Amino acid sequence: MRWALPSSMSLLSAILLVLVAGAVAVAFLPAAYRAARSWFVVAVAALSMLMSVSLWTGYDAQNAAFQFLARVPLVGAIGFDYFVGLDGFSMLLVVLTALVGVLVAGVAAAGRGLSTREAIGLLLLQAALVGAFAALDLLLFFVCVVTALLAVWLLMGDEHPAVGRATSRRGFALSSGCAAALLLAAILAVYVQSGVTSGVRSFDMTALHKLHLPLGAQVWIAAAFFITFAILLPLLSFEAWFAQVDDADRLPARLVVAALMTKIGSYGLIRIALPVLPDAAGVLAPYLAWVAIVVALYAAVQLFRVRSWGRAIAYLSLLQMAVLILGTTAFNDAGLGGAMLMHVAHGVAMSALLVSVGDRDAMPGAMGGAVGVLLAIAIVVAAGVPYSGTGAGVRLVMQGLSEGHAVWAIAVPALMAVSAAAMLGQVWVAFTRASGSALPRAEAGVFNRAAAVVLLAVAVWMGVRPAPFLDRLRIAAHHVVSHVNPAAGNAADCDTIPTPEAVSGTAGSQFLSAVPCGPNGEPLPAPQSPK
Repeated sequence: MRWALPSSMSLLSAILLVLVAGAVAVAFLPAAYRAARSWFVVAVAALSMLMSVSLWTGYDAQNAAFQFLARVPLVGAIGFDYFVGLDGFSMLLVVLTALVGVLVAGVAAAGRGLSTREAIGLLLLQAALVGAFAALDLLLFFVCVVTALLAVWLLMGDEHPAVGRATSRRGFALSSGCAAALLLAAILAVYVQSGVTSGVRSFDMTALHKLHLPLGAQVWIAAAFFITFAILLPLLSFEAWFAQVDDADRLPARLVVAALMTKIGSYGLIRIALPVLPDAAGVLAPYLAWVAIVVALYAAVQLFRVRSWGRAIAYLSLLQMAVLILGTTAFNDAGLGGAMLMHVAHGVAMSALLVSVGDRDAMPGAMGGAVGVLLAIAIVVAAGVPYSGTGAGVRLVMQGLSEGHAVWAIAVPALMAVSAAAMLGQVWVAFTRASGSALPRAEAGVFNRAAAVVLLAVAVWMGVRPAPFLDRLRIAAHHVVSHVNPAAGNAADCDTIPTPEAVSGTAGSQFLSAVPCGPNGEPLPAPQSPK
């Protein structure tokens, strides 16, 4: 049987194809051409970045349907399809992945270069993350997550020895294995329950968003999803591997783990668990919020104790991910929109911090003045200073939390300020006592500094002009809110959200069929889940 790829899949699928083909090509390059291998990876990553810019410019922020859709049956007997598409949230994460990927490759190529394992791992991870963010089939999402975990393991397996490498790899293998098993169990449970509820078993996320599964089944499945995504964030299992990766491994591994890999957990929570299991999300949200608060407090305390740039940035990242999840539990447009904006801003800010520090294995010297100033600016931007992307996201999170959790809304800026103080304190110590062997050290090359400047410029742009980002996130955030908190979702002006009837002629219009707005823009009550 001969089949052709739909034209709508050309751009998104071409990005995936370029990255996968690049990873395969690297495997066949002779080991003697290390420099050529590294710059080949840069070229592949740069090509994917240029293609992703077309996703940004070609995305219609006023169209509430998924865009760049493509669907090709893979295993018809179980309904497993290559089904991909982007909303505003996933589109921004795909662009972020491309941006970080090309900068990581460039920094590594300009420094010590990439080993074969690192080169394959980096391109494979980019492809897996793009696939995970674009997947509209739950089983395809699982395949991409497992591929991403394998790619991180390859990045951690560089031939250069480092203290703690074996421990971090064992911890990562255990954590990722548990997460993958739980994720598969939850997906299969949703698949079975969809058949019980509708008579048709499905992995199709757009169809699952329309279903209302029994509350009892929702709670158990949601618990499995929440634990899985908490491990991947990682709100759980942090000390097992995440901090040790950032403390011991080389820059490529640290960058992709801190800036990109953690996004799978938070993305899965917002885009899969909440809209598919909305009633259970309401039941479990208070527990998730308290976990986020405890983790944020723990990270803030640790920031004052660590004496390693890798671990300090890891704890700062953990604190911000906890704040992001706390904003998600607000279940309103402001909280969800702020959390989504923080997703993107967090990746940019963490990347700027890490490239400012540099690869300590390759450049172990004491921190110089220019590097220290750049690092201090990156810390302030990452900590949510006004007119930064993180700051814009934090303001929206505070606004969302203030509607029902005023104490938590006050705690958010306090936690961000504490994290900034702790990180700037380390910069001051490194400036004044750089000769102390137990104190933080950092050095960065010219390419690192240039990459940091680019990332900081993007972070400031997101804070000074957040409208282009928020316009692309608005409908995606409202879609989740309309599921988990129908009262807040219906309170919004339905006229601003195109209805299924208004977009019935566009690809992916089925995405909106669960948004509770009538054909004339009137709010509708959300159907109740069977008990």
